[in-house]
Amino acid sequence: MPAKRRRIAIAALLLILLCGLLWLNIRRKENLIVAAQGREAFRIAFVPDGSAIACGGVDGTVRFWDVNVDWWRSRRVLKTFTGHRRGITQLTFTRDGTLMATADANGEIRIWDVAQSALRRVFPARKDTIVALTLFPDDQTLAVTFDPPYSSPPKYGPSWLELWNISSGKRQRVITVIQARGISVSPDGRFYVVRHDLDSEKKCCEPKGELRRLSDGKLLRVMQGFGYDIGCCTTLFSPDEKTLAPITGVGFAQTWDVTSGKLLHTFSTHASPFFGVAAFSPDSGWLAIGGGGWGINPHTPVNLFSVKSPAVSRDIGPYLTTENAVVDVAFSPDSTWLATSRYGIGVQVWRIK
Repeated sequence: MPAKRRRIAIAALLLILLCGLLWLNIRRKENLIVAAQGREAFRIAFVPDGSAIACGGVDGTVRFWDVNVDWWRSRRVLKTFTGHRRGITQLTFTRDGTLMATADANGEIRIWDVAQSALRRVFPARKDTIVALTLFPDDQTLAVTFDPPYSSPPKYGPSWLELWNISSGKRQRVITVIQARGISVSPDGRFYVVRHDLDSEKKCCEPKGELRRLSDGKLLRVMQGFGYDIGCCTTLFSPDEKTLAPITGVGFAQTWDVTSGKLLHTFSTHASPFFGVAAFSPDSGWLAIGGGGWGINPHTPVNLFSVKSPAVSRDIGPYLTTENAVVDVAFSPDSTWLATSRYGIGVQVWRIK
């Protein structure tokens, strides 16, 4: 082969190789396997500056995985927080990322100084199931919500909300609601919502939601038909506190207007009767809902809905086996990426914008 043709052939091969590497880099940035921890990854949350994903595992360890790396570099653990004796069930940050709150299956809550990777406070273990942790913007108040376990026929006990001072470690307030199916607090600590589906005689009735002011408990709105008869997994406030979303376990979800108390939209999901996870994007424009698995619902992609136009939706992730249930979802601070945690796969990050 003449030298000129050989040079052209080599240049063409190098160009093809370069295009392949660029394609691989783009594809990997569309779907990043951040933490292939298999069944260890359970709770996830983006660090508020977007530099890492916090993964709480069944081993009781929280690991910060670096996400700002290119395809040729290995994913690495930036920080590790140890001390919990059982798996992490809840994980959240303050808005500035200085503090992190975690809870485990024993009901123990820990507050961490993120910059120093140091433990700041431990709240004693509880036998009750911790449903959610919320760190208020003052960085001094921790809200802990508890729900009674699901049973059929319904035998619901009280739901309650506790407010704790992080600095002193003292409980400031307890709000208990009898015959409730769940209680959720808003991110800024201004409101809380209670879901009921039992009447005064403890018989099933049409579900309703009560929106109350946290400072004095004043009733602001009553929302009839809030959620469905069974399996209401959780209720979410959007970050701008304009929208409520009760995530039900019968394959449906709703959005409600906080100001008017009116139902905005109803849409179908892949959530299962006993398992459902959801999150609003930080810009309050998207709602991601996951669940399924364990033979209950074989379709396990995450549903991604536009809050204003639920018809604008798509599935995130493949249709996998019933064992690959989605156990948590989380948005990046700029609402560009969606992280999902699946049993048997680990943590993946998907570009949504």
